[in-house]
Amino acid sequence: MNRRIVNLHDVEAAARRKLPAMIYDYIAGASHEEHTRDRNRAAFMEHLLKLRSFVDVSQMDMSTTMLGVPMSAPVFVAPMGLLGGFHPEADLAAARAASERELLFMHSAKSGIGIAEVARIDADRVWAQLSFLTEEDLFWQHIADARKAGVSTLILMGDVGLGSKRDRDYHHGLDSMPPRFSVKDFVNTGTKPGWVYRYLTGRPFTWGNYRPGGKPIGIREMIAFEERNRVPSVDWDDVRRVRDAWPGKLVIKGIMNADDARTAVHEIGADALYVSNHGGRQLDSQPATIEVLPRIRAAVGGKAEVYLDGGVRRGEDALKALALGARAVGLARPVAYGLAAAGQKGVGRVLDIVASELRTVAGLTGTTTITEVDESVFA
Repeated sequence: MNRRIVNLHDVEAAARRKLPAMIYDYIAGASHEEHTRDRNRAAFMEHLLKLRSFVDVSQMDMSTTMLGVPMSAPVFVAPMGLLGGFHPEADLAAARAASERELLFMHSAKSGIGIAEVARIDADRVWAQLSFLTEEDLFWQHIADARKAGVSTLILMGDVGLGSKRDRDYHHGLDSMPPRFSVKDFVNTGTKPGWVYRYLTGRPFTWGNYRPGGKPIGIREMIAFEERNRVPSVDWDDVRRVRDAWPGKLVIKGIMNADDARTAVHEIGADALYVSNHGGRQLDSQPATIEVLPRIRAAVGGKAEVYLDGGVRRGEDALKALALGARAVGLARPVAYGLAAAGQKGVGRVLDIVASELRTVAGLTGTTTITEVDESVFA
């Protein structure tokens, strides 16, 4: 990967040069006016850090754990669907990059590669995200597949009972499958021959976790499958059924308020909460994840771990989230950009950049043990 790529903004620029506009916009975009996506970034700057002088930082410990899994740094790969649109190695490349660095990879329910294949890379560092389905046999089969693959932890998505409107996708015709491309998109895609070649020679687009009737769900069936299996009626009783049936750890993703945090931990018995607004891709005009994190930490009362994603682009962002109560932070869009830019090496560069920046910023604020960082780092 180009040595001049020194931060995550450079990684995004490299990915944008390689991707058709419709694919770049798919991951870069968010719902409606995209205010929530932008607020995720901007809110980090509301918290300023305090530089410390003459602190011995010669022995720094950046290691932590996530539900008992040892981590070299408090950074993980957040769940993202259809990574094959960025590189044919998709989840496999991202999971390998995470495993090589002793970090976690969260496998999306909407991945093009099934959980069994991805977990073979490093089952101890692969967690399985699930989405409730109306076809319950497929939902429970997904859980059974995860358990058989040696996965220890499930992640339940709580913010996808309804689909969102993402204007960029509509403009590109991605609201249907196969997409209804405009002439402009055909021409633009033709200027990205590397991406076209990888798309044509790579894996076909499918939902890798689901094979109704033993057959993969192809690109022409995806939208119909999605609409058929969206469950607007899902409630906490459904979550409790999973908690009762699953012998491993359970994480609830999409928590954005204290009431839901209390329910998930104190009534359901979740082992961890994942503060996420889906990168602004579901509900617009929400608070940033960093803004609600302190209230959720207080509601949990130390009885569950808390993770966060949304707008993390620098080591400073990660440190601020940790200081406000997160155990670790997830990277989503940056990983997709790294994948598009240089496959597994690109994902590795993204993880290395954030971990390295975090180490430096921690040292400059007088933090020598990352698990002990607290609000004293703020100015």
